[in-house]
Amino acid sequence: MAASNATGLVARFSKRVGRYVNHDDVLVRFVSLWVVVPSVFTVSWVFSYLFHP
Repeated sequence: MAASNATGLVARFSKRVGRYVNHDDVLVRFVSLWVVVPSVFTVSWVFSYLFHP
């Protein structure tokens, strides 16, 4: 299987976020998870509210 080349905007963003979430330092990992998870939750909540009839 060939390795994928991340060139798109979403791929570059997820690669950057993944670098922090999978960091060697536990403190960096902890803080990044506490930033990423509430952010994803808030964005999904806002979009679901916008599409609610």
